[in-house]
Amino acid sequence: MNLYIMRHGPAVERGHTDYPNDNDRPLTPEGKKKVSKIAAGLRTLEITLDAIFSSPLPRARRTAEIVAEALHPRCKFRLTEHLSPDADPAKLLHLLQQQKGAKNLLIVGHEPDLGNLVSLLLTGQPGLAVNFKKGGFCKLSLPALTLDGHATLEWWLPPKILAALG
Repeated sequence: MNLYIMRHGPAVERGHTDYPNDNDRPLTPEGKKKVSKIAAGLRTLEITLDAIFSSPLPRARRTAEIVAEALHPRCKFRLTEHLSPDADPAKLLHLLQQQKGAKNLLIVGHEPDLGNLVSLLLTGQPGLAVNFKKGGFCKLSLPALTLDGHATLEWWLPPKILAALG
């Protein structure tokens, strides 16, 4: 199985008066443009997806929608609390394990949770220093969806490179 992991695009800054609740912050207009360019770069890489799972927070949801529209508008799309900040990675993996027959899944979420998830998937331990830039993207291959360190990092691309590919 291939698991693609993406951090949401650039969002309105924390503490903005229009969004006192951090969970409500959307992508900025520039963030939407950047995610569109990143999605075009992903299309150039000919990525195919069976399903996309996203945090329900507006900045992640919109990022996932833009990518879905660019890559595969008819693939399964689902919002899940298991990608919200501070969610339990084991519950996310349980959800993903239920996708019988899926070979290519994308998850869109937040830092530091995505970095922690990658650490668990690659090493079986938290604490590997991985950090997704906004719009950053990686591909892991996994023999099984487990948190025991059996994943392989296939590639990791910063948003600037992905946008340049588009």
